[in-house]
Amino acid sequence: MNNKKYFVVISILLVSLVFIFIIEQAKGKVSYTASLKNIPYRIGEWEGKDVSVSDRTYEILETRDVLVREYTDKEGDSVALAIVYSDNNRDSFHPPEYCYLGGGAQLIEKGKDVISLDGNMMFYMNKLVMNPVKNGLRVWYWYSVGDRFIANYYVQQLLFLWDALRGINNGGALIRVSVRGNNPRSLENKAKSFIRQMLPSLRDIFVTS
Repeated sequence: MNNKKYFVVISILLVSLVFIFIIEQAKGKVSYTASLKNIPYRIGEWEGKDVSVSDRTYEILETRDVLVREYTDKEGDSVALAIVYSDNNRDSFHPPEYCYLGGGAQLIEKGKDVISLDGNMMFYMNKLVMNPVKNGLRVWYWYSVGDRFIANYYVQQLLFLWDALRGINNGGALIRVSVRGNNPRSLENKAKSFIRQMLPSLRDIFVTS
């Protein structure tokens, strides 16, 4: 009986070592590129301008592939787009609520949201409602593995593992869109309209090579 348990433990360890070896080998293969700067500055009626990112933020995220851009419409309302991309560091994609809570914001609501796309397609996202000291903050975010968009962090990590086991080193990203203000219904509609218009450009830059 003890010999059987010993055999099972050794087998599990050997399989784990094989998985680790395959994943480490996959990290060295370049099969995915993304150029965040190729996201257009004009999306529909929205005009964008880049927001500077501090060196401290780069250090925390452990990647230099970060885009923060503010888009403003003709009525003066703004949405903020933030993308954190990495092709070899999965720690860069932690859920954004951790940062908000660490900064002193209060989480009022956390759940799922969905928008309809062309062709009767549905796009699923995570949604946060925060209550900082000033104007309320609403956030939508999702993840990517290659050109696949996923709302669930754990599914993203499993897809990374599955791709690595097949020798594919797909990069990934955390994509976040947020609005702040005292007119939540109007701002939510505008944020979702922005996401709907922005998605084709976003897919174009996450290209498997």
